[in-house]
Amino acid sequence: MKKSTSKLLKKVIYMTGMLLAICLLTVYCSIMANAESTGAQVTLADGTVSNHATLEEAIAVASENDGSTVKLLADATATEAGWFNITKGNFTIDLNGFDMIAGDDDHTSILMQNANVTMVDESEEPGRLPDLLNVVSGTLTIKGGSYLHVLPHDESYIYIEGGVFDEHLHYLPENTFISGGTFASVTVAEGLSLSDILVEDHYFFDENGNIVRTEDKEPEGGLYKFSSLTVLRHGEEDHTGGTGNCITLKICDVCGNEYGTYDPEGHSWDNGAVTKEPNCSEVGTRTYTCLHNAAHTKTEDIDIVADAHSWDNGAVTKEPNCSEVGTRTYTCLHNAAHTKTEDIDIVADAHSWDNGAVTKEPTCTEKGTKTFTCTHNAQHTRTEDIDSLGGHKYDNACDADCNVCSATRTPAAHQSENADGKCDVCGESFKLSGGEIAGIAVGSTALVGAGGFSLFWFLFKKKKQSDLDQ
Repeated sequence: MKKSTSKLLKKVIYMTGMLLAICLLTVYCSIMANAESTGAQVTLADGTVSNHATLEEAIAVASENDGSTVKLLADATATEAGWFNITKGNFTIDLNGFDMIAGDDDHTSILMQNANVTMVDESEEPGRLPDLLNVVSGTLTIKGGSYLHVLPHDESYIYIEGGVFDEHLHYLPENTFISGGTFASVTVAEGLSLSDILVEDHYFFDENGNIVRTEDKEPEGGLYKFSSLTVLRHGEEDHTGGTGNCITLKICDVCGNEYGTYDPEGHSWDNGAVTKEPNCSEVGTRTYTCLHNAAHTKTEDIDIVADAHSWDNGAVTKEPNCSEVGTRTYTCLHNAAHTKTEDIDIVADAHSWDNGAVTKEPTCTEKGTKTFTCTHNAQHTRTEDIDSLGGHKYDNACDADCNVCSATRTPAAHQSENADGKCDVCGESFKLSGGEIAGIAVGSTALVGAGGFSLFWFLFKKKKQSDLDQ
């Protein structure tokens, strides 16, 4: 019984497996058959999805439904006109890793007019247009895929945000705007520039990561030819390197454009010039001028120089004399507390005399001497004469002793005209001699007898007598 049950269970399991395999094979064959019959899928703006046998059918549906997306499910080869003709609509074509190939050996994959088409492909191995993408009019935006040759016309607008371009990229600067993509070859007519077709802050980079510019290359036959270029955004936040200063912005090492802000400390100073000399009391000033902008300056203090005085003309604070030097004191014009002195040479005749002392008294007949002594040096003296007293001083002719100096002389004889015994000169009494008396008598007689002649004789006679008495 147990053996029968076990055999039955094995048969059931086997049969179940066979049925499951047949079902899976049926589903697979159905999918493959369906795939072989579907060339593209259209997703409308409202999310409705429809499959189409050919890409032409899918494009026709999308052209009538703006906002649609045509997704390739297989490589597509143009059959109707030799190329995929897009004449209207606003939709997206997702290559989805498949190619759009021109038919009948035509060299045009897409001929676009009066439409607004966006090409995308996010697959690891993007689909490719191995023939010309000819944009006569309308707007083409490329975000992904691989392209052999894109040819814009005057009435078309091309926006390239991504994708790989195998060969030539021809463009008209006024209607081509590039912000991404990798380009095997770019050709630019002489007089035009690569930057003319780039969106702001975007650049062509070479394989070494260096920005490529038309002006860095010589034209060949009127054309600038470049290879292996990639367009990347390089905005303000991507700038790097360079050195700015107080009037110049940094220059980006990558793009060569200015960026950032002026460096307020980015000066280059000269050696400076002394604009205020230091002195004994005040620091000086050295002013530095920026070599970039003369309006930018800075100052540094120069240390006080202790002996940097500015002296006035000085004032004599001690007069020199015959024995001591004098002093001239100078005062600093910066600080009156700072002074210096200089000696003033001895002046030999700069004496200061005292009131003098009589060192030799004058006499009646000789001058005296007054000696003055210098108050600076007692060894320095000078003398002055004192006038004599003007001769001896006697009371009268009869006086024998000088009233001043006690000098003596022989006085004159007393005289008395009236013989009264008193001197007519000094008033002293004196005794008349006999001759004097006789003379008086004779003289008297002669006077009576002979008049004036007799008087003269008397006087003469008297004189002679006096002389004798002496």
